[in-house]
Amino acid sequence: MRSIARKEDWEEMHSTMNYTIFMNSKVLDILEPTWSVTNFGQHSCLLFFCKKKYGFSYFLQPFLTRVLEGYDQFDTTKWNDFFPKICQFQLSYCPYSIPDNWEVKVMKYQRVTLDIPLDKLEKNFSVNIRRILKKKDLFSVRKNIPLPEYFDFLMKHNKFFSKMNTELFLKFKKLIEYFDSSGLGEVLAISDESHNCLAMSFFVFDTQSVIDFKGGVSEEGRKQGAMIILHFKALSKYHGRFKYYDFYGANSSKRASLNLKFGSENIEYFQFTRIDYPQPLKYLIRKVGSL
Repeated sequence: MRSIARKEDWEEMHSTMNYTIFMNSKVLDILEPTWSVTNFGQHSCLLFFCKKKYGFSYFLQPFLTRVLEGYDQFDTTKWNDFFPKICQFQLSYCPYSIPDNWEVKVMKYQRVTLDIPLDKLEKNFSVNIRRILKKKDLFSVRKNIPLPEYFDFLMKHNKFFSKMNTELFLKFKKLIEYFDSSGLGEVLAISDESHNCLAMSFFVFDTQSVIDFKGGVSEEGRKQGAMIILHFKALSKYHGRFKYYDFYGANSSKRASLNLKFGSENIEYFQFTRIDYPQPLKYLIRKVGSL
């Protein structure tokens, strides 16, 4: 049986285990205000994100988070008892045994290891990346950019945000404002010689990694390789401060292909989905919930 645990206990575990910043209580409060912590049998302090809609209970991982943490010791034979019949979440590892009624999908992101000299790091770049970087001195880095300017740039130059519903965009804004006010990230941008902003991104400082979290590039910036130059400038700026440069998303093959040209490597994580209802109800739930 599940029993409620204290959120303070989760925060203590988060600090002790050095979990990702996206599992921080303040971040969870922004992205999923109804989150809770539960105990289940011998397992304590398990994150729980359960809601109900149209009479169906469901558990979905919070918006903008990549993996859940704290489940590494959880007995997978208890998954069907612990989670509701509609469930989807991601873990950084794949347990040895998964119940038959769960689907498993391999996901990927890319990251660059920064613990080698910068000049050696550059030798791992592809020929095309090095060719574009020959003109890097024609561009400058802008810092201390007001957040309203950053949000406006994203809405104009990133399709993901231009199509996002208002509720989710407000959560995203609150998250960025929290990171910015807490010194946990900053905006960097690339401008040309005429001071036109061509590319911009928010970089999150997460324990061992600096994350290229969310950014955009103008059409003119795309033609000039401005995002590539932004990545290089950021790699140079954060080299020596962090162990990894993390591209965060990138299950998109096109974006992953670009990230790998910086000498990054694919890091796998795993998505688990359960829709324990018969067809055609299962098909309808999957379509409505985009699962």
